[in-house]
Amino acid sequence: MNLSIFFDKQGIFNIRENTILRKISSAYKDEYLDYRTLQWDILRKDEKLWSFIREDLWSCVELSFSDTLYLAIVDKKNMFMGYATIGDLDSDYPVLGLELKSEYWRQGHGKETVDMLLETCFKVLNTSKFIVRINSDNTASLAFFSKYNIKEIAQEDSEYMQALAFLNEGKKEQEKAVVPKEYYEKMNGRYIRRFLLCI
Repeated sequence: MNLSIFFDKQGIFNIRENTILRKISSAYKDEYLDYRTLQWDILRKDEKLWSFIREDLWSCVELSFSDTLYLAIVDKKNMFMGYATIGDLDSDYPVLGLELKSEYWRQGHGKETVDMLLETCFKVLNTSKFIVRINSDNTASLAFFSKYNIKEIAQEDSEYMQALAFLNEGKKEQEKAVVPKEYYEKMNGRYIRRFLLCI
């Protein structure tokens, strides 16, 4: 899919009263990666793994895979407030995701962001059904998305555990990366809940 159909000439995806969604560019790289990996700080102990993870995450944004959009959530002054994604664009159920910095919570930016994602996808893709993934311990996101028409349909491992499985694929036992004990204890029992959102 040609992702340029989602953006105007300035790289704007959509605009609301207080929130702008625009294509992520290198101007937002450090802020995006810092925020994207905020919960993964324990992994900084392994510099090689940490560098690989950050570069791998950014390469996904730079390569602009044809089935995923990466968006910066910014205010009217172009300040980075978080990011949004729309994945599996070629499927019947695109996957919506957003992360908003806590200092911007409860100011309407989250609702404006989701409404813009839904509106633009409906116009461009002619779809009214989406997947939303919410961490099992994220009660705020669950409460937020409960305002929409959602229904839980599945569960999956946390993103960290998925990344670890990917890194260890095909490796011998002694070569595999191991979850640091303190991180495992922090994340034990955490998983991702998948919801179907219909508009």
